[in-house]
Amino acid sequence: WAKEVIEDKDNYFNTYPKSSKDFGDAESRSWTVKVMLGSIEALINDYEELDKTWKTRIETNMSTEVEQNYLQLAFGENKNGGYKKMIITLTQARGDLRIEMDRLQKHLGPEKQTTKDQQKIFSGNPLNYYAFIDSFQAEIGSNPDLSDVEKLMTLKGRLQGKAIALVNDYRTAEEYSLALKTLKRHFGDPEIIADMIINQLIEPCNNRNNISEVQEAFQHYQYLFARLKETGESVEVAFLRWALKRRLSDNILRHLANIKSAKKEGEKLTIENMIEITEEFLIGEIWIQSESTIPSTHSTDKKVVAVIKKNGKNKSDSKNPAKRVPKCPFCENPHYANECPRCPSTKEKKKVVIEKKLCYKCLKSGHLATDCKITPRCRKCQGAHQTCWCENKDEVKKRCHSFRH
Repeated sequence: WAKEVIEDKDNYFNTYPKSSKDFGDAESRSWTVKVMLGSIEALINDYEELDKTWKTRIETNMSTEVEQNYLQLAFGENKNGGYKKMIITLTQARGDLRIEMDRLQKHLGPEKQTTKDQQKIFSGNPLNYYAFIDSFQAEIGSNPDLSDVEKLMTLKGRLQGKAIALVNDYRTAEEYSLALKTLKRHFGDPEIIADMIINQLIEPCNNRNNISEVQEAFQHYQYLFARLKETGESVEVAFLRWALKRRLSDNILRHLANIKSAKKEGEKLTIENMIEITEEFLIGEIWIQSESTIPSTHSTDKKVVAVIKKNGKNKSDSKNPAKRVPKCPFCENPHYANECPRCPSTKEKKKVVIEKKLCYKCLKSGHLATDCKITPRCRKCQGAHQTCWCENKDEVKKRCHSFRH
């Protein structure tokens, strides 16, 4: 891939020499340069990560064989190649392309840079998602001459804000489709879009006696109504669902979101499902509250309450699921990692860990397991691993048996 990118760079400068003052098709050229820059940045990062990995292996395994393998891979035979040399080549290419980008941007000027670019940029507003993705697929996604890596880099170049934050770490060809799925999951949910549209639809006209304002409000209504129909959602169903959600607590909404996320792709949570689930949830909450209000006659209970009050613990804190239920690292919903409905199997969990680049020990990002300072404790077998990785079924059975007896 690195050689292909360098070859693309050379072909570009053969067509458009560095000293040339020909700025024909400057807009198209600027996007080409931007794609190449994105690819080069990704490659340099990958090589640097590879170098760190090798150095870690050398530090942990001080063997001559490992060191020789590293030297051969990093510097090549007779020290005339290897990925170290490729890093230098890529860095030089990056510098040349940055200079070329500056030249093109100066030629285009600020007006030309913003007018067309704004139509191609997506910053995370769900209302603009489908317009953006349709435009991108028509121009880039359906282009057979572009590789998936080039498509991914172009996609990332057109994202801002929340959108780029979600896919910024994706770099390989295999991650292109994953990036599209991630964006759709976060910004392309018809239910979310419909809710946003209805929130705007119910806004009244400020001055209904002013015909100009009424006309403007009516045109905006027509626009929103058309956008609502584009989501494929029934207008009546969308409104009823929106009205129901406005009446529910955050806990119930989180519960509904968990159930929805556990469904297969394409399956929907109907109004009837939502009403039934909400009713069951409320019955459970009422039962819990009624149980907690029954006065205790045991002196032991009174002592416990006194100790809790003395320690400054608030009863409401223990009743708040948002505080006592952790955020799942696999689906980011409030439940324990080993109870994730989206990733029930260990294989699926490991796949998410790899995709999100999480630490196997603490299930957080930003470092490797070898650098993790946390020693997890399994709630099932008390082993030094996360509960979601526990497969010691015999030990679990043994403990359960001992508890019963």
